[in-house]
Amino acid sequence: MEQEMNNILEASKQHTMIVKFGFSGTREGMSANQKDFIFHLMQDKMGEFHHGDCIGADAEAHDIATMLGWKVCIHPPLDESLRAYKTGAIQYAKAPYKVRNKNIVEKTAVLLAAPKAFDGRGGTWNTIEWAKRLKRQFYIILPNGDIFHDDEPKVKGLQVKEPKIIQVN
Repeated sequence: MEQEMNNILEASKQHTMIVKFGFSGTREGMSANQKDFIFHLMQDKMGEFHHGDCIGADAEAHDIATMLGWKVCIHPPLDESLRAYKTGAIQYAKAPYKVRNKNIVEKTAVLLAAPKAFDGRGGTWNTIEWAKRLKRQFYIILPNGDIFHDDEPKVKGLQVKEPKIIQVN
């Protein structure tokens, strides 16, 4: 995990990037490894941060993005039973979970995913599938700190590719 962080930090120091990140994660909240990866990946960049406004990981990632000064864009679910009710610069219309997940990916260039497990089940995995279908970059950050980038296999000491640079209006 430490080597991955060092690779990301070195690449980030070269210039400040403007990116659009989407996020999806477990309602049970992120591990310390997941939070650290998100923080370090975002800390020297600027841009938009889109999430689904659910309790747990969405709310935690929202707080990290807000603390770092990102423009936060909220895609709330139609079913409000698990909503975090965070506020951001933009709040999109409520949508069913699967539609909302697709909307997050469509509005962004890179998806950050913090699932509870590598099991392929649930909303986070649905969002990852949308990232694959729409040919977006994605990072899957597991609770133990293992990281998958796009469809690359799990690799310790991963050389992390920088996200695409895009203009934010």
